[in-house]
Formats: sequence, C-alpha cells, structure tokens
Amino acid sequence: MLMTRQDRGKWEPSSNQGIEMQIMLSDFQIALIVLTIDTVAVLWLLSGWYFGIRQKKLRTHHLAVYSVVLVQLFILILWMIPRVLMFLSLGLLNDFAGSWHQIMHDAFGILAVSLGLALVVFSVAKRRLPPALRKMNRLLMRITLVVWVIAFALGIVSFVVGYLA
Repeated sequence: MLMTRQDRGKWEPSSNQGIEMQIMLSDFQIALIVLTIDTVAVLWLLSGWYFGIRQKKLRTHHLAVYSVVLVQLFILILWMIPRVLMFLSLGLLNDFAGSWHQIMHDAFGILAVSLGLALVVFSVAKRRLPPALRKMNRLLMRITLVVWVIAFALGIVSFVVGYLA
C-alpha cells in the first residue's frame, strides 16, 4: 500500500521514512510461483542427469542436484510444511478420498527432498563411506529421481484440483 498526501499539487510521502510498499500475494499466486519453480527444478534435475551422467560430466550433474535440493529445501520449509500444518489444523486432509493427491504429493515431496539431502551428504562424504553404501548410491539416485518426478506430477494434479477445478 502506498501512503501519500497531496500538498499544493505535489505528491509527497506521508511520513519522514519515505514511501512504504507492501506486497501481498494470494495463495494462488504463491502456488503458481512454486509450481513454476518446481517445473524448472525438475527440468534442471533431468538435464543434470542427462548431460551430467550420460555424458560423464559429473560436475554438471552435482551442480544440478545441489541447486535443486537447496531450492526444494527452501520451498519445503517456507511453503510445503506450513501449508500442510494449516490444512491439518483446518481438517482439510481428513477426507482421504477428496484430498489423496495433496496427501500423496506432500508425502512424496518430503521423501524426495529427504532422499536428495541424503544423496548430497553421501556425495560430500563419499570417500569416507563404506564400500557397501557407495554401491547403493546409484540405486538411491534412481529411486530419488523417480520419487521426485512422482511428487512433481502429484503437485500438478493438486494445483489443478485445488485452483483450476
């Protein structure tokens, strides 16, 4: 909100602190921003897999994974968890038949970010890990990618059902 007063035909700030602006976003606008970020993140993750692993450019792959995990961790903390807590407090998730997509999206999203964080830790501590855990790394990567894509698809379903239906 812009607070001003008119004085002799000139517009001036109404306080000595200058012009105060407040940006308010609706739930739909925030969800649309998160969906856009998630779309870019999934495409970035898939490109990191394709261009990094398939073309043997591990630095590209690690850059993609680390950046996506970091961005998704912020989204999880700042948007997903508070939203789930709000839904739970309002009883909106009590009807599984009506909100299965949101419940599954949240579960898969939390699992995907958790697996992603585990992979980042494994990657950083790779030399210190026992050989058995190092061998499981590829399997864990594939599982994480599948879980991430499922969470993304369920997020699209939740967005359509929640905002466009």
